[in-house]
Amino acid sequence: PTDPGSVRPGTQSGSRPPRGTAERPGTVALPAEGLLRPGTRATDAPGTTPYFFKPPWQRREEERLEPVEDPTKDCPPELNKVIEVGLFFEGAHWKGGDSEDLKKRTINKLSKRYPGPLRYYTTDATPIAAAQNIADAKEFLSRKLCETATVGPDGKTILICGELKIDLFGYSQGAIAALALADDLQSEGLRCVMKRADGSEMMLWRQPMPVRFLGVLDPVATGIWGHDPGEVPSNVENFWAAYASDDESDRLLFGESRQEIANPRRTVDLSPTDGQGNHKNYVGLDHTKMGWEATVLTDLEIAYAGIRGVTPWNPPPPTRE
Repeated sequence: PTDPGSVRPGTQSGSRPPRGTAERPGTVALPAEGLLRPGTRATDAPGTTPYFFKPPWQRREEERLEPVEDPTKDCPPELNKVIEVGLFFEGAHWKGGDSEDLKKRTINKLSKRYPGPLRYYTTDATPIAAAQNIADAKEFLSRKLCETATVGPDGKTILICGELKIDLFGYSQGAIAALALADDLQSEGLRCVMKRADGSEMMLWRQPMPVRFLGVLDPVATGIWGHDPGEVPSNVENFWAAYASDDESDRLLFGESRQEIANPRRTVDLSPTDGQGNHKNYVGLDHTKMGWEATVLTDLEIAYAGIRGVTPWNPPPPTRE
């Protein structure tokens, strides 16, 4: 028999105290009946459908709303930013010299209007020059990647605080160089060396490295060692291409080296079309004029402005490095 003096408030003689109350600290509060139905979480409100009885989409929505730790909470405020980087590859036979003619070319004009840090490359049409330009571009991008990250307080992790947006533009053989660089960023990614407080090093490696925008003007195949980029790599998010009309002088000059870039992975294609889904040829413009024509420049600017969310394209002064 139970001693009446030992009965706790709120209980009947001989009964155990309810689970999940102040009588048993440290337990989970349960419904009044003292039992959880199968598939019920302690956070489910009484009278609602148990969590595991809900459709999957509703479960995912609830999980999304549950608080999670901010992975960037230890990031310095100055690193929480988006860095836009532009790489511009000119056509052949324009290496060296900042002539007045060069300043009138489409790729040059684009580079002067770019809103962020950029590199502008000319070439003498040799494989060595093209390879050197691509190597320099990757080194430049690696430094920019380091600017988006920092070593964590534990000295063992790397915190990705910012975001690197890469835009590539090219004309003629420079278009193939831009494609080759995008292909390298897909297959090799980007690496940069981070330093700990004690001076030791850590490696940050992103592979594949996304390319936000790839714009090419009338690509002409060139012998870049280790590259035969005839299609858009899968790391490219937005693609734009423009092609000259089939001019007889171009056929004599370039033969079969002019090429249309395939898009088998269905990257977002912003290229001008002929109304039937085919890439548009600019009637009356041969290969040479494609590098100068204002209409082509305007079409490319409109497509690029669309993915940046700015209309019209009116960026701040560019930063050349």
